[in-house]
Amino acid sequence: MSVSFSLEAAKQALRVNETIEACVNEAATTYRAEQGKNALLHIGHEPETLWHKIDHLLYLPILGLTRPRDLYYYQGDGLQALYGFTYKYLTLEHFLGQLSHLQVGYPLADALAYHYSQAWYSGKTPLVLFTDWHVKPHWCKEVSHSGHVTMWGRTMPGTRQLVLNGIGGYLLGIWNYPIDRYPYDAGSGRDRSLVERDLAASDPVQHL
Repeated sequence: MSVSFSLEAAKQALRVNETIEACVNEAATTYRAEQGKNALLHIGHEPETLWHKIDHLLYLPILGLTRPRDLYYYQGDGLQALYGFTYKYLTLEHFLGQLSHLQVGYPLADALAYHYSQAWYSGKTPLVLFTDWHVKPHWCKEVSHSGHVTMWGRTMPGTRQLVLNGIGGYLLGIWNYPIDRYPYDAGSGRDRSLVERDLAASDPVQHL
């Protein structure tokens, strides 16, 4: 059975549009109040202007492109079919640069992750959680906190991650801990309480 994917349908189901608009507009309002109303020339006040640029970025992988500079050589009609024109790479590079000034990345990631989890697990049925502890090794030249990495048979820098999935297999959250922090068990009240504290203090999905 063939399965088709619709980016516009996914945006609607995950409430992407309203989430991005709310986060970006809130950050832009604060930034303009501090830096002046003309500080963000590539981030418009109107939602249509904002989405012209964001959609260009979202559709890049679908068109076989990987980054804005690929638009320099792009000759297709895919993006022009959406809005009647195609942004050049320099405009989108400036747009991304001004988004970075807003420091909207972490708030936006948290908000989108929240709606992602709600799309799969709305709370209408009991939620069953599957937990997975694993070690993520870090390859770095600087001195860093280290621990034993079983798969490599060596002591090296890394992170121990707690991954939560729902019954459908969709990701609910990832929490990072020091590499020498070991998974809790029934007899380890301290570790269990620390994990429960982290779960209670965060949104349904938290990416660190």
